[in-house]
Amino acid sequence: MFSTTKEPYDCKFTNELKFKLNGDPITIKDPDPELLLVHWLRESGYTGTKFSCGQGGCGACTVIIYSDDKFENGEGVQPTFRAINSCLRPLVAMHNMEVLTVEGIGSMKDLKLDPVQEALAKFNGSQCGYCTPGFVCGMKAYLLNTEASKESRNIVDIEDAFDGHLCRCTGYRPILCALKTFSSDGNKEELEHTPPLVIDPSCTYSKHSLQHSHVHVERFEGTDAPVSVDTSYPMLKVISKPGTNRSFTWIKVNTLEQLMALIQDIPKEDRQKIHFVVGNTAYGIQPFQDKIKKQTICLYIADIPDLGQMSQDGSSMIAGAAVSLQSLFQYCRLQVENNKKMKMTKKKADDDLQSSFPLEVLYNHMKRLATTEVRNAGSLAGNLYLAKMWRFPSDLACVLMTLDAAVIMQSTGHPLRPSYSIPEFISDKVALDGTNVIHSIVIPRTASQNVFTRTYKVAARPQNSHPLLNGGFSAQINRRSFEDVRIVFGNLGQKTQRMPQTEKWMKTNCTPQMLSEQYLSLLSELEKELKEVICTPPGMENLPERQLKRFEEFRMSLARNMFLKYMIELCAVFKLPSWNSMSKLKSAPESLIYARMDTSSSGCQDFCVYPNEAPVSEPIVKQSIFLQTTGEAKYTQDAEMGSQNLYHGVYILNMEEAYAKFTLDIPPDFKEKFPDVVKIFTADDVNPSVKANPTNKEIKLRHTHLLTERDMTAFHSPSNRNDLGRGQEGFPGDTLFAKEKVIYIGQPIGMVVSKSESSAREAAQWLQQNAVKFKKLSPTYLTLEEALERSNFFYDKTNHPSAPSRLKKVSHPTELESIDWSMYENDCSTYTVVEGVQSTDSQYHFYMETQSALAYPQEGGKIKVISSAQSPASVQATVGQVCDLPMNSVVIEIPRIGGGYGGKEVQSKYASAAAAFCAHKLNKPVRVALHRTEDMHMIGKRHAVFGKYRVAATKDGKIIAMELNFFADGGCTYDCSFPVMDLILLVSDNAYKIPKFLAQGEVCMTNKATSTAFRSFGVVQGMLIVEAAVEAIAEKLNIHSNQLREINFYKKGDYTPYGQQLLYCNLDGVWETILESSNYHEREKAVKKFNLENKFKKRAIKLIPLKYGISFTRKMSNQGGALLQVYQDDGRVLLNFGGVEMGQGLNTKMMQIAAFTLNIPLEYIEVSNTATDKVPNPVSTGASTGSDLNGGAVKNACVKLKKRLEDCIDEYLSAVDPSISFVDPTTHEFLLQWYKTRKWYFPDGKNYWPCVAHLAYSQRVSLSSTGFFKSADLVAVSNESPLGRPFYYFNYAAAVSEVEVDTLTGECTILRSDIVYDAGHSLNPAIDIGQIEGGFVMGVGYVLTEKLIYDKNGKLFTDGTWEYKPPDTKTVPLDMRVTIYPGANHKEHARPIHRISHASNSSESVKIDPHGIQSSKATGEPPLVLANSVFFAVKDAIKEARLEAELSTPFELDSPATVRDILLACRSDISISHL
Repeated sequence: MFSTTKEPYDCKFTNELKFKLNGDPITIKDPDPELLLVHWLRESGYTGTKFSCGQGGCGACTVIIYSDDKFENGEGVQPTFRAINSCLRPLVAMHNMEVLTVEGIGSMKDLKLDPVQEALAKFNGSQCGYCTPGFVCGMKAYLLNTEASKESRNIVDIEDAFDGHLCRCTGYRPILCALKTFSSDGNKEELEHTPPLVIDPSCTYSKHSLQHSHVHVERFEGTDAPVSVDTSYPMLKVISKPGTNRSFTWIKVNTLEQLMALIQDIPKEDRQKIHFVVGNTAYGIQPFQDKIKKQTICLYIADIPDLGQMSQDGSSMIAGAAVSLQSLFQYCRLQVENNKKMKMTKKKADDDLQSSFPLEVLYNHMKRLATTEVRNAGSLAGNLYLAKMWRFPSDLACVLMTLDAAVIMQSTGHPLRPSYSIPEFISDKVALDGTNVIHSIVIPRTASQNVFTRTYKVAARPQNSHPLLNGGFSAQINRRSFEDVRIVFGNLGQKTQRMPQTEKWMKTNCTPQMLSEQYLSLLSELEKELKEVICTPPGMENLPERQLKRFEEFRMSLARNMFLKYMIELCAVFKLPSWNSMSKLKSAPESLIYARMDTSSSGCQDFCVYPNEAPVSEPIVKQSIFLQTTGEAKYTQDAEMGSQNLYHGVYILNMEEAYAKFTLDIPPDFKEKFPDVVKIFTADDVNPSVKANPTNKEIKLRHTHLLTERDMTAFHSPSNRNDLGRGQEGFPGDTLFAKEKVIYIGQPIGMVVSKSESSAREAAQWLQQNAVKFKKLSPTYLTLEEALERSNFFYDKTNHPSAPSRLKKVSHPTELESIDWSMYENDCSTYTVVEGVQSTDSQYHFYMETQSALAYPQEGGKIKVISSAQSPASVQATVGQVCDLPMNSVVIEIPRIGGGYGGKEVQSKYASAAAAFCAHKLNKPVRVALHRTEDMHMIGKRHAVFGKYRVAATKDGKIIAMELNFFADGGCTYDCSFPVMDLILLVSDNAYKIPKFLAQGEVCMTNKATSTAFRSFGVVQGMLIVEAAVEAIAEKLNIHSNQLREINFYKKGDYTPYGQQLLYCNLDGVWETILESSNYHEREKAVKKFNLENKFKKRAIKLIPLKYGISFTRKMSNQGGALLQVYQDDGRVLLNFGGVEMGQGLNTKMMQIAAFTLNIPLEYIEVSNTATDKVPNPVSTGASTGSDLNGGAVKNACVKLKKRLEDCIDEYLSAVDPSISFVDPTTHEFLLQWYKTRKWYFPDGKNYWPCVAHLAYSQRVSLSSTGFFKSADLVAVSNESPLGRPFYYFNYAAAVSEVEVDTLTGECTILRSDIVYDAGHSLNPAIDIGQIEGGFVMGVGYVLTEKLIYDKNGKLFTDGTWEYKPPDTKTVPLDMRVTIYPGANHKEHARPIHRISHASNSSESVKIDPHGIQSSKATGEPPLVLANSVFFAVKDAIKEARLEAELSTPFELDSPATVRDILLACRSDISISHL
């Protein structure tokens, strides 16, 4: 690759990588130059650093690097701690650096916590915990930096520091609340509304224990001195090891002279392969990864002093090419603050000379540029390089072009450094051919007099989101003309570019005094030019034509509106004659999102505790939370990391055709290409011609009985072991590996098993691209719309005997088959009828830990699988099937999972079964862990649902009749789509008693990954459609929707359409409580006033109720088991049950129940991993039943053991005189106490529980107990028996959400959300409020930001964090208030009160539903549905915008309501034409 002639520079190479890790020196000889830091850390045992998205988009992999900051800031060099994404950072880039991981910050093993870790725990700021180490490292870096720079800490900066972190569980509120306590004011204002939690389980709530008694809190102060880069060090040079398929070279360059000499030494034909690396952040951009892999000569230039400095030169500042984006951002911030101070000292008369401060424009735009971690690593030049070479939608290119910045180049052999404008640099005029590099960027620090500059960005999400469109505008305003006009757009045309024709027209034809009159003509010129340059953004070329046309319409509208924002503000600033409606336009230029960026969110929580039930009802933090904050909590993906004694499996996926025949032809030289590959498994390996087990059929029948309710319709008694689930007649079903046909893009074709994960993945990708050949089949159904048009529905038992059964309808009266609408339509004087449609889209689970499993062969051919799964029995059955093993030879163990949300109920069996099969065949442990993109393509998602409704109501708002028709996208196989549709139909009445009611549904088959279980299991889709119907009839009647809802509410004692009586209906109480606590009526008046005063900003407030039934709808699944074991030496208790801990605090709640029932200290109880050899046949942890089913089983086991121990003591006492002094004084003392009190534990006194355990053991009494629980009184609803009692109980809740929408951009902010939630007697308010907040925010993602887009071939386009956008810290409500009904009267938080009476026989005295464990109610799924309040608030805000545009007709708005959908629905183009 390189010339072998004498080196033209005075420096040597080294092949030894040296750095420090948590203070310890590390030396690695000949490291793999392509190995990422995250993988090395995890393989080296530092598993606290998580690998989740692989694109720098989630923050789970965050670590801290420690070095000198090299830029000149007037104060000299200062140490800098940078939080970076280790999933983007090559290991070899750590040379001469120091790395700090979560393990180096604090450890439970050492009984030493950092204050950051303690704060997160104190506020219960962790649920599944997979994201938690990333938050710890991010906060620690912020604290260390502010301490080093002596900066004050404010809550906004702290919140902004986590712009690159995702949490799928908590809803962010407890995390941010905890971390903002490190602000200068200690977050005092929010803490006034935040009740304290119980940290030490030995204390009760009344003691307000806020310290962990067993842990020393000690700050990590950093190392003594930062690592400085010594340019005299030998350059690190590493080359790929022989035998790999890529020739890859990495060189860490120390000086600019060395760099130029190195480039000159590389042969000309290889210079196009050069990749200049600073932060390697481009690796996280999904469309660019293949391009990066083609550049095999990496020159690391981040530590070259000449390229890493910033300086000032007169009216400009010069930033070196390798200056990090964060350094530039901080520099601009400092300059902006200094500029503001200087302005304050000037005379008021100077204010008439208006000019924009260029660095303030740059600073404001950079607030939304990437993330803190990406800015810490990425460079200024790298960003511009991507904009030039790969059409990257660069924020920087747009703002720098607007500011008239310049790029200075450095070429080999040329001492002069030519300067180019940004347009020249991005154009073809400057060729980056490997002989030149960007040296620096010159940015103006000052502007000429009366120059006004503004830039704009609109993205899919407030933070960590590339622009859908960038706009920049600048002009110098003279008395009679405009000069130096710059109109710039990014992500509109081929590259970021100016609009020269419009600029010329504005300078030639516009005058400041006549601008408002000339604006429409100017806009017409701009539109002409926009149409000439607009084109499809890179990577989107293959999207359906309708999607591209809609996106083009959106960007055209957005470009016009950005220009209008600029013009309105320009007129206001320079006091130019403007439009007549200027008073209503004042707020138009303001960016909702930038305003949100400058504001911190807050929260408020209300709940009650019941002291007589402690520790039940106590707000105790999760008992594993300290291990999660230190990174010591282990997950399936952490197991055996770095072990040399296992193989790795990676799927070969179909990534080309939605429906096709295929062949996999492995070339003869494959083994030579990939020597580490052990075996390639396909469907042919799963089904040998001779069956090894003659009783296979019997085993399969037994497997069927083990499947959970949500698996039942998916299961198909297979003709071979490769079949894992039922498919439509004539089509393949779910398979371990596809056989002959593929039916969706992302389907597994086979699995490569290799000695390392990297070699397995490289081989699998090579096979996908080179060895799989397809022959298209037809017809294909790529969308729900296509399936509906051709009635492509899944068969059920009514139209195909072998198909599974499902509910066809839910109706009242039950015999109702159809509604005669003519009687209502013909009587217009009495009735009003409305009909319409509502679409809800799909959603990806985005669990932080992807699907994964580790399988261990055991003696005698048995197998053990560590799985990240919600349904151990389902996994066990599937593994037994594919391995041809009986159930007692298969053990499934689940430690904890990093999020599930339904995605690991049915779908987790695939990774687990594949790992088990490969391990069984190879007799070697095999690990399978999907990468994020693989997971997104392969695994099913939430059902998209299309709904039709028709409603008839009287003139006073009483709904007389309602008909609902639901059509769900089931994907390519049955999976659990029928149970989902069953539940949609059963809950479709929501909170409303309707005399004539009919709900029907069909499940459509499409060529997508099979739709599967997802938190709320179809309810959020069904409820959104129902509420759309209620909103429509209210609008048609011109009745306030609240009033209409109240008129039609269920009352206590009413019956549902399927005949279940609502004995404990709290709907009215919840509704009245939220109206009062949210100050609804006053806020509604304020919203109306705001809308009258603002033309292009609109607000709305919406209140939505909820009735949610809790149970698996199939009766057999409503059962749970538990195993309780007491150890006689110390009385410690080991608890095991069938439920899976996935962040919902199940283990902690079970410990609370056991401690209360046994009357022992909570700290005496430990929970062991869920395992099928401890508790057999565990049902899936889902449907919000985990606490009820497992809690009931735990309680029953405890009651059984307690009775046994009481009998033992009584029997012992009956044989012995308790007054006699025994050999053991403690036993004697206990027996005397027992004789008087019949208690063995006194919370404020003695604990005799160990004595009881020892006594029972000495009397040969079993200290082990099993428990079983089944939900009572359930009666299934079916087509044959339409009346029943399918739900154990109902949750009642309501949410009020207030939003503000920018009708010129489509951006939306949730100003406030209030939730009142009936959780019964909460087992643990801290955990339940966390579930309510987290579920609600996940729902916000569903209705606002999480849009799944497929290309015209059926391939998922939004297959990573680059395009798919779950909520971030700025998506959540600015103000979020949660009350667990009945609350604490909003006066005293968490006020201890006496327990409300249980239900009695008298219906008059019924207050609390007794069915849930300890009269508690579920909180897992229902809160998600409450996010519908946000959707309908947004729709109302759009309605206000349309009324402004004189559009009064009803309109459709699909969910999610993304910025694109909102903008296009607002029709701001009409409002603009009316200016």
